[in-house]
Amino acid sequence: MPSSGGPDAVIDNQAEHRFEAGANGARGILVYQRDGQRLVLVHTVVPEALRSQGQGGRLVAAAVEVAVAGSLIVVPECSFAYSWLREHPEVVGRVKIEWPVNWRERSSSLRPEERPWAEH
Repeated sequence: MPSSGGPDAVIDNQAEHRFEAGANGARGILVYQRDGQRLVLVHTVVPEALRSQGQGGRLVAAAVEVAVAGSLIVVPECSFAYSWLREHPEVVGRVKIEWPVNWRERSSSLRPEERPWAEH
């Protein structure tokens, strides 16, 4: 489950359909949608001040914890969540993942500013 205190705490803001974490006024978010037994990870935003600190990974890991607790299937539609999960098989092994088939096609059609993970 997402943690409830401390600087690395991740909160499941169910009213806004997003996981949130941050410090000193900066907040990273992972927007999600619930679709039956599926937890669809839609979009991750981590402010510049929080980048390279593992904030995005903590958000995705919190989503996985919620999915495990609720016996949900994770669908990483978000490019960051998709990549992070691919790089963390130890996390993927804990939950059922529905990998989007057309993710690569969709991501290659994005403008450079919509692909922060890619080199420009």
